[in-house]
Amino acid sequence: MRSLAWVTIATLVLAIVSLFVEQMERAAAWMLSAASVIDYVVLALTLAETGIEISRAPVKRNYLSQNLPSLGFLALFVGLFAYTRVIGPGASGAGYLTVLIIRNAFLILKVFTRIRKLSAFIAGVIAHPAQTITLSFLLVIAVGTLVLMMPFTTVDGRGLSFLESLFTTTSAVCVTGLTVVDTATVFTVAGQIVIMLLIQIGGLGIMILSFFTIFVFRQSVSVENKLLIAYMLNEDNLSVLSTAIRRIISITFAVELAGAIVLFPMLRASAGTPGRAILFALFHAVSAFCNAGFALFTTSLEGFVDHPGVSLVIAGLIFAGGISFGVTTNAFQAARSRLRRLQTGSGRPQVLSVNSRSVLIVTGVLLVGGTLGFYALEHGRSLASL
Repeated sequence: MRSLAWVTIATLVLAIVSLFVEQMERAAAWMLSAASVIDYVVLALTLAETGIEISRAPVKRNYLSQNLPSLGFLALFVGLFAYTRVIGPGASGAGYLTVLIIRNAFLILKVFTRIRKLSAFIAGVIAHPAQTITLSFLLVIAVGTLVLMMPFTTVDGRGLSFLESLFTTTSAVCVTGLTVVDTATVFTVAGQIVIMLLIQIGGLGIMILSFFTIFVFRQSVSVENKLLIAYMLNEDNLSVLSTAIRRIISITFAVELAGAIVLFPMLRASAGTPGRAILFALFHAVSAFCNAGFALFTTSLEGFVDHPGVSLVIAGLIFAGGISFGVTTNAFQAARSRLRRLQTGSGRPQVLSVNSRSVLIVTGVLLVGGTLGFYALEHGRSLASL
C-alpha cells in the first residue's frame, strides 16, 4: 500500500508541475521539453498505478467490474494524451485548444480522486486540523492558479502568466484585494466568475463548503472529520455541526443575494447591459461580504464617491461579513426570537451572548471613532472636496 501511495503522490506532483509549465506564456524551450518528458512519465505512472491495483486485486474480474468508471477515465486520458502529444502538435485552432483544456480538466479531477485514495497516507495530517485547513487552501490556490492560466479567462486569449495567476489566486482565496492586473479589463466574464468563486471559497472556507455538501446529501461523517469542522467553527457540541454549517451557508448566501439585489439598479447604468449588471452586483456583493477588496471597475469604487447608496450597501456588507459568523448567527437568532415574541406575546426572547455584545460594541466604537477621526483630521485636507 505504501509503494502505491508513493506512486500516486509522484503522479500527482508531476501532473501539477506539467500543467503549470504547459500554460506558461513565456516558457523556455528546455522547460517545454521537460514538460513533454513529464507528461510521458505521468502517463507511465498512471498506467503503473492501475497495473499495481489490478495485480493486487484478489479477484481480477471483480476489480474490473467495480472500477469501470475509473478505467473509463483512464482510457479517455490515454486517448487525449495521444491526441495532444502525437496528433496535436501539428494542429492548431479551437479544436486542439478544447482537447487540451479537457485533458487538463481530467487531470484536475484525477488530483481530487487521488487525494481521496490517499486516506491512509494523509491520516496523520487529518489528525491535525490546522494542517488540513492549510492544505485545503493550498489545493484551492493550485487549482485556481491553473484555471486563470487558461486562455478563456483573459480578454487577450492567452491566460495569465504563472506568477500573475498565482498572485491573483492567492489574493482572492486569502481575501486581501491586492492585484497585479486590472480585474475589470484583463479578464473575460468567465475569468471574473472564477475570481468571484475563489473569493467565496476563501471567505467561507473549502472545508465548510465540502462538509455542507456532505450534509446536504446526507452522507455519514467520521468522528475525525467532525472534530475538524468543530475546530474550524469553535463549536464544542458535535451534534449541532450540521445545523451550524447550514446556518452559516444560508446566512452568507442570503446576505450576499440581498446585497446584490439592492446593488443591481445602482450598478446597471455603469454595467451597460442587464447581464453585466447582474454579474457586477453579485461580484461586488460577494467581494464586500468576504472583505476581499476586488472590484470590476478600473478605479475600484472611486466612481461612486458621490453615490451614497453604493457606499452604504458595500459598507454594510463589509460590516456583516467582518463581525464573524458566530456573531451574525447569534444576532439573527436573537432578532428572530424577539420578533416571534412580539407576534405571539409569549416566550422568552433570546439575548445576545457576551461575545456578540463585545464584538458589536467594540466594532461600533471603532467605526464611529474612526469616522469622527477621519473627519476631524482630513475634512479640510485630503477629503475637503468631499
